[in-house]
Amino acid sequence: MKIINEIDISLIRMDRYPINEKTLRLVDYLRNGGVVPEIKVAKHPLGGFIIKDGRHRITAYRLLGRKTIKAKYSNKPQIIINTKTKN
Repeated sequence: MKIINEIDISLIRMDRYPINEKTLRLVDYLRNGGVVPEIKVAKHPLGGFIIKDGRHRITAYRLLGRKTIKAKYSNKPQIIINTKTKN
């Protein structure tokens, strides 16, 4: 079952925070009262969440100093498989 709820941005594990023209336009849009769709995350088995969709939205929220963001996720932890290989 999918849940839509406000979650603490600090609980979202991200590999990068994109700051580019798209992100800055989004900051202006949000600052002027714009509304964006919820991000998509998965529960991490060790706690917190893994980002699936919404890096620009999270980055824009962080730049605006917001602490929470609306997110859609499953109540079950996602299985993480490390696909990196050593050479």
